[in-house]
Order: sequence, then structure tokens, then C-alpha cells
Amino acid sequence: MTRFHIITNAHLDPVWLWDWREGLNEGIATCRAVLDLMNEFPELKFTRGEASVYEHIERHAPETFARIREKIAEGRWEVAGGNYVQPDTNLPATEVLARQFRRGLGYFRRALGVRPVAAWAADSFGHSAGCPAIYAAAGMKYFAFWRPFASELALPGPAFWWEAAGGERVLSWRIQVGWYGSTRAEIPGRLDAYREESAQWGVENVMVPLGLGNHGGGPSRAQIEAGWRGQNRDVEVVFSTLHGFFEALSAEAARLPVFRGELNFTLRGCYASAASVKFAYRRAENAPCKPSAQCPPSRAARGGKHRHGPPAPDLGEAWDAVLFTPFTTCCPARPSSRRWRAARGSARRNTTRARGERRAERAGVAVDTASRHGRPARRRARAVVEPNPHPSTGRWSLRRRWTSPAGRVQNKPDAVRSRCATGGRAAVPVRRGKQFRA
Repeated sequence: MTRFHIITNAHLDPVWLWDWREGLNEGIATCRAVLDLMNEFPELKFTRGEASVYEHIERHAPETFARIREKIAEGRWEVAGGNYVQPDTNLPATEVLARQFRRGLGYFRRALGVRPVAAWAADSFGHSAGCPAIYAAAGMKYFAFWRPFASELALPGPAFWWEAAGGERVLSWRIQVGWYGSTRAEIPGRLDAYREESAQWGVENVMVPLGLGNHGGGPSRAQIEAGWRGQNRDVEVVFSTLHGFFEALSAEAARLPVFRGELNFTLRGCYASAASVKFAYRRAENAPCKPSAQCPPSRAARGGKHRHGPPAPDLGEAWDAVLFTPFTTCCPARPSSRRWRAARGSARRNTTRARGERRAERAGVAVDTASRHGRPARRRARAVVEPNPHPSTGRWSLRRRWTSPAGRVQNKPDAVRSRCATGGRAAVPVRRGKQFRA
């Protein structure tokens, strides 16, 4: 018998036709409404991702957060996704996508004591071919998504293994009928369509998402009370979770097809609109990613501790701002004009913050390194640490400019001791355009 797994959810764009304050506060209202419905309907289960929403609830509605923890303990409230927000997976850098999981999973473990393994990308505008490798590295086993639509990309079926070039794979499901949510009166027709089309899919377990979505909302009482189940006894309909659905689907995984390549393209115009927001985001994204913003090798060898200079820069706030931005209605798509200007300004402020942290960090590195390699630096000494951003040794051109006390810019040979990220140490000449081996 075919089993329909009803996945109630409440997709929420933190910024779109509203600003981030209203968006995150709507997350509080939605969770409160769902918790009240759970008291009324004991069989109801609910799926909610995005660590940023939970973090906002914990900070501003602790009583609601405590109720969520109780439902998690009962197995009725599911934490899915593992991200800080549901990001676009085409525009952001690999570092950003990896940090989405690092930040989100770390928070879920600390605050809720859970470790999701089901990735959830309800509203992303397509997915790059390297995503299975990122998901596998983050410990994700499953992946559910909506776009691209069946009319834009033909897949062997809604259930398949998505495999990266390196062989990493995740068990995946594309929403085939409707979208990730539903209107109040849409449920009977949606389930009829699923019943008709699922007969051709060759699977016994079918995921059916339900919820008002877009501006929060979640499942409604009318949707829960829809009488479709009683009229169709040949289909088993249960309230479930993403993890519960994929665990059931895993029993059929051996016969599922394998798909390799990117899951694109959809809504391409979104990637060409609001260029100023995208440029500002890319600069903000690159600022904390620069090698000099990471813990320098001289401190990494001591576990990040410092002896003479300041500690490695704390880029937590800068990274949170970067991770909060690349959801679909802010980075690839364009929000309303006022929100668009706010997003651009936020990205610029984040870039300035990260650059300031890097400047302060460089000042400490010079003092730290000079003291580690002999006597304290003389009055006019210049100690330089140039981290090697590459995974192996090689030859690169090093160009270094500095200003003398009199204000003149000097470009002359000097000898420094250099410790690169690969652990080597050598005395190298530093001059304009000079080739050296790290």
C-alpha cells in the first residue's frame, strides 16, 4: 500500500516584502500557532529548520523555546536542514555553504541537543553539482528540494541518489506535485494529484508537504481536518517528518536511480537582477574569507593563542551577517526596494567590519612574529608572515609595500623568516615581482 508522508512545514524568507525584524518575529508567531495546534491534534508533527529562527526565538520568546524543546523530546517537532538559513546554492562560495552547516549544526547541538541529517532546500533556485559533496562532508544523508521544476529538468523520478563528481551521494527527493506549501482549500485536489501520479513513480513512500508557507503560517486547522484520508482507504496517510520519510524510503534505496550533475536551471533572471546587491554581497563574503583573516600559522601552532600581539580576530558577527544574507529572496532574487537598499547597506557594513578585524590582526602578527624569531624587533624592523592559502607548496610572486617613518614608500630587498601554512620555514628575499618558494 502506498503511504503518504504529510510533512507540515512553514517556509519563511527572513527578508522579502518585509524586513528582518518582521520576518523573524513571524517565526515566533508561527511556532506558537503550531504548538497550540499540537495540543489540539495529538497526531500532528511539524518540521522547522533555520538556526537563525530558533536563535531569535530563544532570545526573545524563551517560553516558546521551552515548549519547542518539549515537543522535540516527544518526537513530534523535527529540526531539519542544519543551515543557519535556507541559502541559495548557486551564488555563495563553497566556504559559505560549508559554514552554513557548521554554524547551524553547532547551534542545534548546543541549544536543542539534536543533530539533523536531512538537508532541506524548499525554495532555492537550483543547486550546483558540488552540493552532494558539501552535504556529505556536513554529515547529511538525505536531501529534499523543490526547484528546478519537472518542466525545466527531467529526472529519472522524484526519488533518486544524487552523486557528486567525487562519488559522494545523498538520497534525494524532488517535490513533484504543487510546491512546498499549500493554500487552505488546496489539500483534497493536491492529494488526488499525488494519488494519480505516484502510481507511475515506482515507490511506496511519498512525501507530501503541507503548510501555508511564504510568510510563515505552517499548517492550518482546516488543512489538518481535511477528510481526504477517510475517503481513500487504499492510501495510508500519516503525519511524518523528513527524517521519518527518508528512513522509510531507504528501504527502497537499492533500486533507485543515480543522477550526476547540477540541478539547474530555474528563474535565471533572478541571478542577473539587483547587481549592486550581489556585488556588495560578494565583497562581504570575500572579506572574512581572505587568508589574512584566518588564524595565522604562528598562532595556529599554539592552538590560536597569542603571546605578544592581540588574539586572532573574532569574525563571528561578520560571518553571521554573511550567512544570514544568501537566502533566495535577498541575494539571488530582489526584495522590495527599501529592503534591497537595506541588504546592500548591511553587506557593505559587514565588509568594513571584517576589514577592520583583519587590520587589527595584522598589527598583532608583526609583533608576535618578530619576537618569536630572535630578539624583539628593532625600531625599524618589519616582520612579515605571509600565509600560504594553497594546499601544497609552490612558487608565487610576492609583492610587499611598506612606508618608512619619513613617509617614503620603499620597495627594496630585505630578509625575513617566513612560516607558511604547510609548515615550512625559509629565509626568502622580498622584492617587487621576486619569485620565491614557500
